[in-house]
Amino acid sequence: MLKMTWLRMAGLAGLLIGVGLLLGAGRGEAQDKGKDKDKGKEEVLPVLEIMEEIHGDGGLRQKVAKATRAEKLEDAQKPVEEWLKLAAMLGKSSPPRGGEESWKTKSANYEKQVKVIADAVKSEKPQAVRDSLIGLARSCNNCHTAHKKS
Repeated sequence: MLKMTWLRMAGLAGLLIGVGLLLGAGRGEAQDKGKDKDKGKEEVLPVLEIMEEIHGDGGLRQKVAKATRAEKLEDAQKPVEEWLKLAAMLGKSSPPRGGEESWKTKSANYEKQVKVIADAVKSEKPQAVRDSLIGLARSCNNCHTAHKKS
């Protein structure tokens, strides 16, 4: 009789575990479907976070410049790819100050300049990268005057 009770309990436990696994699998599918909905939505960071990631201490721009100075443009590949993503995100963000139309124009121009830098990195021409970084630096004040919070 004792053996029968243990067998029944083991069978019941196995059944409960199996049901739990099936239910868990069903929940996972539902969660995955919810994730698929979110896949189409791109997260847009605030402008300050984007700028800090790119131009802050140890940011992407500095990584590209450092690799360029060392003439190791292969080290600039990943940072410039991330920079391109953030530059594209910038135009989707709201400006801290100033008009939307100006923001769209200036952020599109910024993205074009970053693409020039990325192309120079891909072409493995350090001087072209340096020149394009200088060109970008010269345009910062124009946008900051119009859109940066005081």
